[in-house]
Amino acid sequence: MSSGLQIGIMDLMNHLIGALDAPFAGAVVFGVHFDGHLVVEALLVAVIVFLLFQKSYQPQKRPLTRKEIDQLCDEWVPEPLHPAITKEMEIEPPVLESDEGVHWGIQNGLFLSRSIVKLFKHNDMKALENILEEIALEDKRVKKVLNRRFIVVEAIYQNSGQLVPLDEIISLKEKYKFRVLVDESNSFGVLGKTGRGLTEHYGIPRLSGAGYCFSASLPPYLASAAITEIDVLEESHELLVRLQENVTLLWNGLSQVRGLKVMSNALSPLVLLQLENTSGSFKSDSMLLQEIVDCMLDDEALLLTVSKRSLLDNFKLPAGIQLFVSAAHKKSDLLQVIQSVKSVVESVLDRK
Repeated sequence: MSSGLQIGIMDLMNHLIGALDAPFAGAVVFGVHFDGHLVVEALLVAVIVFLLFQKSYQPQKRPLTRKEIDQLCDEWVPEPLHPAITKEMEIEPPVLESDEGVHWGIQNGLFLSRSIVKLFKHNDMKALENILEEIALEDKRVKKVLNRRFIVVEAIYQNSGQLVPLDEIISLKEKYKFRVLVDESNSFGVLGKTGRGLTEHYGIPRLSGAGYCFSASLPPYLASAAITEIDVLEESHELLVRLQENVTLLWNGLSQVRGLKVMSNALSPLVLLQLENTSGSFKSDSMLLQEIVDCMLDDEALLLTVSKRSLLDNFKLPAGIQLFVSAAHKKSDLLQVIQSVKSVVESVLDRK
């Protein structure tokens, strides 16, 4: 409270007490001398007690009428799920450099971002640098530097099982002044000495995304699952070691299968097998691989999948058979898978 306001209140109280002191000056009731300030204090106490025993106001509850409901519906304007295009974005839209092999979720996000999206050949750092160099030359030509520029990649690509060379990506982003967005959905709990993902694998300090943690955080159940995963990894590295051993065993075994080649990285639990002699047609290769998968299910009771893509998908890698390794697999299970794949693939390809 300001000093001026305090002085004003004190003056008002003094005037009130002075006004009441005059009528009550010298008044004695039952032997008690009454001054004006006693009357004021008594009134204040009475008001406070009255207020303490009053219930807060609660408006009468009643259901809305049909007319009120219609009026609310007419006045309601839904908020967009994505931010509106600003004048700045119209003049200078963000630029996103993305690997053409990113999964459909990222591709859809790139489309919805309403940015200038440039795709580079899957995991080809030379192709990426060529595009970055083109953008740099264009910046010099128009004498304007863009600020919202990102390189979008996956740590372990869901479509190919390959690892992105993060050390080279970091070098390029520093050279051309880009930011990096890395999807570590498939690498967290897989790569690194303690399972902290691709950044630990390459010995690079973890990239920061604090803004997204507070403005677009995970749903509670996903956040709880992630916290539990971190707790499990910190308590014991046994699962991580077992997973890496299983990946190595399966990768080495499938590398010996005649007629197929392993396209995924030796550290990836997402294993992709492709035909050694491709027809060049995604449809023809898919049909042959599907025949192998069907025989695996009928003859060996093993369920595998053939990679799929839609007409809208930018993913242009050849068709392949996908396998997913976990720490729960036993060594005997993986050895049986290797033997079954060998026998079925040789049987199917020999008939062609």
